[in-house]
Amino acid sequence: MVKAILDNAQFELASTLESSDTEIDMVSIDDDYNLEDQKTGTIPQTGNLMIINKEEETQTMKVRFSAAVENGLIGTKQRYTITKAIASDAATVLQGLVNSDDFTDDADNADSGLVIASFPIGSLVLITVDSALMRYMIRSIATRFVQFPSFDKTTDVTVGNGRDIFVTPKKYNGDELTIANAVITGSAGVTGDTTINIYNVTKAQYMLSTAITIASGATTGSGVVDTAADDIDTGDILRVDVLTVSSGTAPKGLNVNLEFGE
Repeated sequence: MVKAILDNAQFELASTLESSDTEIDMVSIDDDYNLEDQKTGTIPQTGNLMIINKEEETQTMKVRFSAAVENGLIGTKQRYTITKAIASDAATVLQGLVNSDDFTDDADNADSGLVIASFPIGSLVLITVDSALMRYMIRSIATRFVQFPSFDKTTDVTVGNGRDIFVTPKKYNGDELTIANAVITGSAGVTGDTTINIYNVTKAQYMLSTAITIASGATTGSGVVDTAADDIDTGDILRVDVLTVSSGTAPKGLNVNLEFGE
């Protein structure tokens, strides 16, 4: 299982949010932030959000939303409108700005006694998308990080291909592998190196000219990227191949870390 793909992202209010508003107007905090379903490239239509008052950080509002749309650009930054800001019983449109929605299905969880007059432009908006269907918001940044938890810390690392698998999402299209390293999360191996390479199954080539090498007694190591084989495209299948393992005592636990850049 691949972790470390962001399932939340940060935005700002693009206009003042008043207590009478039922829509939330927000904008990406920089040119690289986007709100998008990793698998389909569509904007998530359900999730939780929290707004933190720019001028008074103790004032927050939490609420579920049921729809979101792009709403043009502000400069070069993408603008979005949460078209329905609803209480988390999924039925009641939020009336006023309250800060006690607990994301349960109780109709009364939005306490009308906790009223905030307004949130100013620039207030922080944190959004988390429902993840049951692997719908993650991802940040389109110059450097992307993926971690492969290939063996847990109590399990011996063993030689073999496909110890972990990653399918390149749309946002990684055209990126290049820039860094590859690994860490032993349990006990270090003894006698001989443990080596790992990254194989692009789709392109039928290894991506490292020198495999990630973790020496005997060590718990970290890195490899050298093959610049002739570092490109990835949407849908490329990458796998973790463990080429060798310390012959005396095998290491326990292995995380492989990859960074990609444009």
